[in-house]
Amino acid sequence: MPLTPHDAARKALIAYRQLQQMVKDRIGGKAAAAYIKSYNRILKTLTECFAVDDAFKEAVSHLRPLDDSTDHLSYQMECDARMLLAAAHGFIELYLSAEDKAKAIGFGVLSGG
Repeated sequence: MPLTPHDAARKALIAYRQLQQMVKDRIGGKAAAAYIKSYNRILKTLTECFAVDDAFKEAVSHLRPLDDSTDHLSYQMECDARMLLAAAHGFIELYLSAEDKAKAIGFGVLSGG
């Protein structure tokens, strides 16, 4: 059964929080190697979530899973993760209910609401 936009936003919030921690500090080479499985899982999750809205789906359609052979892995991961983070934030703002946003510690503060 396909996700509803609200359920997709709830899943996206979890991935958003994980991605926030990943990019909180600069991603170095060793960190990128350690994060690679998590990053790819988060990308997959958010891609599935964004499938409910063509605009968000298109916004991240250029992003691909990363692997150890990716040129400049740490830089690519950090740039892609920041793009994903921005898209996820917009998606959550649009589709997560006001009640759920209020329950999400710090989400209203981060989004200016």
